[in-house]
Amino acid sequence: MVNAGSVEDGQPAPLHISGTESAAIVCTTHLREVTVALTRRAVTGGAVIVEGAPGLGKTFATHLVTDGLGMPCHWVAMPDRPKGKEMIARINQVITGRMPAKNRTEFDLLEETVRLLAGPPVALVIDEAQHLQTGPLRQLRYLYDRPETTLLLVLVGADAGRSVSFRCPELESRIEALVHFKPFSGSEMRAVLESYHPMFAKTGPEVMAYMWSALGGNFREWAKVLKAALSLGLAPDEGLSLRNARATLRAVGRPRRGTQGSRDLPGGEVGFDARPAA
Repeated sequence: MVNAGSVEDGQPAPLHISGTESAAIVCTTHLREVTVALTRRAVTGGAVIVEGAPGLGKTFATHLVTDGLGMPCHWVAMPDRPKGKEMIARINQVITGRMPAKNRTEFDLLEETVRLLAGPPVALVIDEAQHLQTGPLRQLRYLYDRPETTLLLVLVGADAGRSVSFRCPELESRIEALVHFKPFSGSEMRAVLESYHPMFAKTGPEVMAYMWSALGGNFREWAKVLKAALSLGLAPDEGLSLRNARATLRAVGRPRRGTQGSRDLPGGEVGFDARPAA
């Protein structure tokens, strides 16, 4: 992942997949919801969950918004099922820039982390929050509740809401907003892609319907196709032909799924409104 693009002049640059730097940032409904949830709580503090399946843009959106808040932001990625001391050590390391000594106690690390977070409002983003078990979640609740801290606590991860609710109801009761990312519908995906990059805006509806049958409403899958198309030297202003669409899908390991016809969506909504490519 690399920095690229911006929503407005002067805004910090968010993260795109390397190789798609020419893509634009599209203000989707999800991005607007994250923006509202975080900016409303940047000064007073608050706890927010941003959840959804992989590839839907929740991490990108959270990065983009927190980078533009004008406040210190500590971003901590969690491994699978860290213990309480490991989680606090990771937070401590991100803040100080160095790994704490192994012989320090969990209590000592926790209290030092409180002191490091004390003072003006600070954003603390926990990525892959679904990996946290009860102990670490209770530690986060402790950091959040301490009177010395004014935390904008953001938990990002697939199914993070249910995980927090099941494992730590006392933290779940402090959540003030939950933003749930869902796959785009066919009409939403087409509108987003036309703004996202000229490669898709210039591609005909039948070819887009063909790719939709393989990729569906997962933004990352389309970004991978864009990266493949650009790496193959295809001209964005010419769009993708059916032949090139097939080549890019093969390049990302996504041959077309299903049968002829537009992809049906839950609730009876139909995907891209176009006849399938032959």
